[in-house]
Amino acid sequence: MLYLFCVFVLLQQVHGKAKMGQVVKEDLQYIACDVCEATVTELYSATQNARSLQPKNKLDEVDIVTIIESICNPSSATGEWIRKIDIIESTLKDKRVLSLIEPGGVAKCGNECATIAKSCQNLLHEEIDADELSALLWKNKSSLDELKVGSTNGQSIGICFLPLNFQIVT
Repeated sequence: MLYLFCVFVLLQQVHGKAKMGQVVKEDLQYIACDVCEATVTELYSATQNARSLQPKNKLDEVDIVTIIESICNPSSATGEWIRKIDIIESTLKDKRVLSLIEPGGVAKCGNECATIAKSCQNLLHEEIDADELSALLWKNKSSLDELKVGSTNGQSIGICFLPLNFQIVT
């Protein structure tokens, strides 16, 4: 039995990581706003960290695009935040409410992780203008709060305000 376990672990190391959990499609609609705020927070933090490592604190547009492309991948260093998040369920006035919490530590990517990653991908590939987001991060003139829900110079830039025609991609 121990031999089979060792072979299994060795095969996972040779052939890549264990398979990611399954997306819980019915949860996507309940976590979209929280995932948006977490994603924008992590993008802002990752670009600020990358910027601090560069001469004159400048990033190329390619650097920003690389960060955006990896933010929803829980296997990447930039997307590791997804493996730190849990989804908790509660009810409010007889309605189902799901919230994201960060209990501490990094977990394997199970169903919650896969669901958060899918919601993150939906956000970046279906719901927002990635070019606009990239430009905002590159210009570095917006605060984190302005990026998430606010405006700058009278112009609305809130990424996490979802349009009235918002639909969940499953």
